[in-house]
Amino acid sequence: MPPRQGRPPEGPSPRQVARRRALALGFLVLVLGGLGWLAVAAIGGGNSSDQAVQGSTLSSTLVYRTVTRTTATGTVETVIAMPKPFHVVFPEGFTRKQMAERVAAVARIATRKKKVRPKLSRAAYLAVTANPRVPSCFRAKVTTVEGFLFPATYEFFKETTSAQLVQDQLDAFCENWKQVDLGYARSKNLTPYDVLIIASMVEKETLSPDERELVSAVIYNRLHAGMPLGIDATLRSRAPGLRRCRQRRIRRR
Repeated sequence: MPPRQGRPPEGPSPRQVARRRALALGFLVLVLGGLGWLAVAAIGGGNSSDQAVQGSTLSSTLVYRTVTRTTATGTVETVIAMPKPFHVVFPEGFTRKQMAERVAAVARIATRKKKVRPKLSRAAYLAVTANPRVPSCFRAKVTTVEGFLFPATYEFFKETTSAQLVQDQLDAFCENWKQVDLGYARSKNLTPYDVLIIASMVEKETLSPDERELVSAVIYNRLHAGMPLGIDATLRSRAPGLRRCRQRRIRRR
């Protein structure tokens, strides 16, 4: 039979290929997603660096993210299925005990709404933070961990322990402490621990960032004059370092 004249049959369009790939990956995710942390790779291979990451949530308990990479052999798409994280928010000015109460509240919500019983608990958080603990970036003798538990929003999973959460807070403290310029404080006869104590008092006394400058000025002037600070934060704190800070005059420049 002589060959037919005309165009050879066309292959699938890029859109069709992408749609087929997405359907195949979606099927694999639905079948295997219950296994927890799982990466399902599409066609391709080789060493590469991630070029783009796109995340999407497909269920109440899992998060699916598509990672697109460019390799020597072409484009690789990877779908990653992971447990959906919970979040705990520690506002500025929270004490250790208030943070423990927040941990307990979030754990109850996870149990009630998501039917997940996390390892985090109030008792465990208080136990981990009971003894003085100084982050690796800080050099001082302290009698409490207060001031080092950095306030922020933290992700946690079912298996996250209170010790891991506290370590995340200490790591976050170091990341932010490295950005603090202590030159002016040293010129005023203030130690790094004094600065931390004063910062903690300011956060406890203020309701909005706009008030920090005013409260800081009041604390500075009273320390300089050798006066009792007379603010609620000093009455609530029993830290020896705070008493020493109250008793020390600030040196004039």
